[in-house]
Amino acid sequence: MKKFLAEISEKIVKECLKINENDSVLIVSGLHNIDFAEEIAINCYKVGATPLISATSDDYTKRIFSEVREKNLEKVHKHLLGLFNELDVRIAIEPYENPFLLKDVSESKIGARRKANEPIWDKIVERGIKWLYLGYPTKKMAEAYNIPYDELKNMYLKMLNIDYKQLEKTCKKIKNFLIGKKKVRITHSNGTDLTFSIENRRINVDDGTISEENVKEGDTGLNLPSGEVFVAPIEDSANGKIIFNCPTYYKGKEIKNLELTFENGRIININAEKGKEVFERAIENAHGDKEFIAEWGIGLNPFAKPIGYTLIDEKVMKSIHIAIGENRGYGGKNKATIHWDLVLLNPNVYVDEKEFMKNGKIICTDVKF
Repeated sequence: MKKFLAEISEKIVKECLKINENDSVLIVSGLHNIDFAEEIAINCYKVGATPLISATSDDYTKRIFSEVREKNLEKVHKHLLGLFNELDVRIAIEPYENPFLLKDVSESKIGARRKANEPIWDKIVERGIKWLYLGYPTKKMAEAYNIPYDELKNMYLKMLNIDYKQLEKTCKKIKNFLIGKKKVRITHSNGTDLTFSIENRRINVDDGTISEENVKEGDTGLNLPSGEVFVAPIEDSANGKIIFNCPTYYKGKEIKNLELTFENGRIININAEKGKEVFERAIENAHGDKEFIAEWGIGLNPFAKPIGYTLIDEKVMKSIHIAIGENRGYGGKNKATIHWDLVLLNPNVYVDEKEFMKNGKIICTDVKF
């Protein structure tokens, strides 16, 4: 894996982010994956960029939340904000070795920390800073999601090692089909029936690279592993109900068959087979346009399998995801301290009354692969 990460680090710098000479780059990681951060930094230096690594341990993070008063957690890091005035690229590698590290932390403290970080995201949006979020498999992650570590690691590596040229072609075809479309309807045999508008909204692609075209359009973000096409719906346009049949986890607690009812874009009712209170507390302690629809995305990575880890789940073929909260980086207007993606497997999707997906499979004849 170490050799592969060394190779992918060069690709991240030269091809995915197209980092240039004299670019200022911030790389945020945990101590458990600092080797990966260092490989990326070395490749930044090789192209003439100037990288800075910021790494923290799970133990340090846990102590921050357990020992620091809530009012202090809300304080904006002015020196970090100053850094973002000069920054060109921000790379974040999955920061926690244990994804359920914060399971015992009060939701009000989580909300306070998010509030402190909000001005940072404002800078990213305002200045068009390129950003990358990198997943990273660990043994503790595998244990948390009840999957053998070797299986998780191999899936991650396959997802990263996807045929990016083919992914780019697939994403472009779907993007071209969606350009100029207006109404989307999502249904499912579980009772889902949700409609919203994407009229005049930018269609974004997560195909493994940030191209010059993406930058001109304002699409400056990327996930690795990659594989989705997504759009910020008109924020007050969502009406109906959606039931997410892919379980998700929040701070170690499962949220199963979450049901959200929207009216004029806003959540008006929440239900769930399991974890309703967990979801409600997280939303209550977020700030801004936290209850409005933020994103509709289509998963396109053939190596992804749903395990409860959002970064992977939202890339699963035959899936779509709906997010709530922040969406300015996607071409929307919501300003919030939370962006929460939720996944529906095997949906039916209609675009301007035309059948686009049936049981998760893209069947529209206008999108030929």
